[in-house]
Amino acid sequence: MENIKRLQISRRQLIILGITSVSTTGHLITVSVLIGRAGRDAWLAWFLTLILAVGVLWVIARLGEIYPGENLISIISRILPRPFGFLLGLAYVVFFFLALAVLLRTVTAFMVIGVLPEVPVWFVIVSFAFLGFYGVRKGVEAFLRVAEILFPLLIFFGIAASLRTMSDKDYHELLPILGAGWEPIFWGSLVALGFLGELIGLTMYYPFLEERTELFRLNLAILLATGVLFIGPITGVIAVFGLEQVLNLTFPTFSQLRSISVIGFVERIDSLAIFLMLVGSYVKIASISYACNLAVATLFPLKANNLYLNITIAVGVSLISMFIFFNYLTLQNFVHNTYFKVGLLFGVVIPCLLLLIWWLKKIYSSRW
Repeated sequence: MENIKRLQISRRQLIILGITSVSTTGHLITVSVLIGRAGRDAWLAWFLTLILAVGVLWVIARLGEIYPGENLISIISRILPRPFGFLLGLAYVVFFFLALAVLLRTVTAFMVIGVLPEVPVWFVIVSFAFLGFYGVRKGVEAFLRVAEILFPLLIFFGIAASLRTMSDKDYHELLPILGAGWEPIFWGSLVALGFLGELIGLTMYYPFLEERTELFRLNLAILLATGVLFIGPITGVIAVFGLEQVLNLTFPTFSQLRSISVIGFVERIDSLAIFLMLVGSYVKIASISYACNLAVATLFPLKANNLYLNITIAVGVSLISMFIFFNYLTLQNFVHNTYFKVGLLFGVVIPCLLLLIWWLKKIYSSRW
């Protein structure tokens, strides 16, 4: 088993991990939910999301710089007194569990609905949970290496797919701009910001960075890269299918890829998309599982990355995925109406409050 205290990762690796993590669920959840909220102006809502996220990521980075070498759970315990710090840390453990369960059930729905309709849901859930367990046991270096290999493939594939569908796109489908006013754009941006709230999990990796300075620049690199990567899918599916048809598609970006063939290379490029999605899902499931592992080990007197804790997380998240999100409709209702609010709370509101409390304590201590 790896020595947690000696573990070191580079800034580039954490940036790649962040981009890969957002991209995985972004194509399965964010694109469809954002279009459902903001319609043809989803791209404007995405730009507004990026602007709002800059401030949030600055807050998260500032917390990491104030307490270098500390992860999110230990930062909370430094800012809040014991009972409140412990309870809030426990709430973040629950949030990581929930994020992992939503991811697991979403990827399962993608596989069962779009790829393997004959395979039982429980089998897919258990298989991906085992992949997460395997990734955690192998250590951060293992799934980071996978992410480093996957990242250039994702970039190449995204550019190639966008160029290949260019002739099918009619950007007049995005008109009229602001046809429904600013309100759908505002609410759509909040929904997308809630999904980006999962990036708070990257703070669990801050103590392992070789260079722990300029964390805001690191976060900003993740945000800008993610912002560029999602402009194409958000506008592209509307330009290809039209808004009315997109609203009826379960996974719009995957539906778009299914119509692409590359003569002389592969008849249907969606097979490559499925492969990249599977590998990306492995990386994100492993990274959230590891963050959850570290959170529990920080909160309780447990050794990080121990076998029994990993088994408990894998079994627990599998049960949540199977019995709470027992069908795709239940998952869809939760994601569209509730999950983004949870993301806003834990990824946006609470970090801002923590920084505010630290600032107030600093002012109080300097006066007395």
